Amino acid sequence: MSGNIEILLDSSTIILRKDEILLVSPFKGATIGPKEAKKILDTIDQLSQYTKRAIIFDSRMASVNMEARVMLTNEQAAKSKHSMALLVPNLSIKVLANLSYFINRPTYPMRAFLTEKAALIWSHKHLQRENFELMYSSAA
Repeated sequence: MSGNIEILLDSSTIILRKDEILLVSPFKGATIGPKEAKKILDTIDQLSQYTKRAIIFDSRMASVNMEARVMLTNEQAAKSKHSMALLVPNLSIKVLANLSYFINRPTYPMRAFLTEKAALIWSHKHLQRENFELMYSSAA
C-alpha cells in the first residue's frame, strides 16, 4: 500500500495506515454512542476488506458511552480485529482499562496506552508475532 486511506465520519476519522494498522480518532469533544459506534464498525469492515487488522482507538479527546464500548469490543466486532490498542487520557484510566481486559479476556489482544507511539510499537509486535506463527504453521 503506497499511502494512507482516510475516511471522515460525522464524529471521527478512520485511517488505514500504510503499515496496515487502522487508527480510529473521534473528534475532540465528540460523544460516541451506538449510532456512531455502528458507523465506525461498518467503516472498519469496509477498510479491512474482511481481513483482521490491528486497531488503535484514540479515546483521549472524546466520550464513548457504555453501549458504544460494548459494541466496539464485543464478539461481533472481534471478527475484524487482530488486536486493539486503546489510547486513554491518563494513568488511572489506563490501569482500570488494562485490569478490565485482564478480567474479561477478549478473544483478541487488547491493551490501553497513554501514547500513540507505545500503541504502535505494541500493535506492530502483535502483527509480527502472528505473521511469524502463520509462516511456520503453514510450513508444517
